[in-house]
Amino acid sequence: MKIVHLINAHKNLPQLERLVARLSHDNAVFFIHLDRKVADAEVAGVTAATARYNVHFVKERVAVGWGGFSQVEAILNGLREVLQSGIEFDYLNFLSGQDYPLQCNDSLLQFLEESRGSEFMEYCELSRYGFGTELYRYEKYHLTEKILVSCTLRRWIERFLNRALPVRTAPLGYQVYAGSSWWTITAHCARYIRDFLERNSEYARFFATTRSADEMFFQTIVMNSPFREQVLNRNLHYLDWSEHGRSPKSLTGEDFLPMLASGRFFARKFDTETDATVLDMLDDHLAVESRRFSTGEG
Repeated sequence: MKIVHLINAHKNLPQLERLVARLSHDNAVFFIHLDRKVADAEVAGVTAATARYNVHFVKERVAVGWGGFSQVEAILNGLREVLQSGIEFDYLNFLSGQDYPLQCNDSLLQFLEESRGSEFMEYCELSRYGFGTELYRYEKYHLTEKILVSCTLRRWIERFLNRALPVRTAPLGYQVYAGSSWWTITAHCARYIRDFLERNSEYARFFATTRSADEMFFQTIVMNSPFREQVLNRNLHYLDWSEHGRSPKSLTGEDFLPMLASGRFFARKFDTETDATVLDMLDDHLAVESRRFSTGEG
């Protein structure tokens, strides 16, 4: 079982280095997309710090903005470079630089071996018969990153367009699905996504003017494909949305036991500038778990 960790990072690169070191394994390869806004000196630093590991940095870097299609572009650039590399792998695991493992590498690889062929991706149907409150995400035009004007002017233009033009419908007659941005998919599914996009350029054009496309783009492809029967409606992440914000809660030492009790393999988000102790606690836990596997107790 070989895994490629595709990681998107935009801040706190020492924490990214720590993540890579923790996930390093003979059967793990890393492809890292660094936000184009990251300074060259920081890029050079993280490149040197991770040189001992099997790390590839995505060449086509994107300046990523929250809620914009740039988030999808960054993922796609990484996915394409993974597939162009010729590296053989079984699973592609998408992470952020603010994630951290909850179980050791051998435990993850064993789980994926036992689940071979399954796709791990959260999804819900966006329709009047499903999650109807979110239809605005694709039925209306959202011009984030499309026109470089003030937010106020952009919203005015969006309101004008959405009153003047018909309600949008998804391309190819597809049902739209949405879910968490974080997923773990097979190499076969990753190749299907690439090939599908090469054949259907209108698909990306449509989602380029939607809201938070990264939470719909991949789910909609996969759930309208032959792979839908292999999709398990969950991912491998623990997230805490109890604060009801735009982003999940930043996890601290107080969240240690709930994280482990979740049975998930990763958690997010962490910020060592706020609380590094929680990662120390996880490192101690993972060291014990790794020893159990090495002695045949895992």
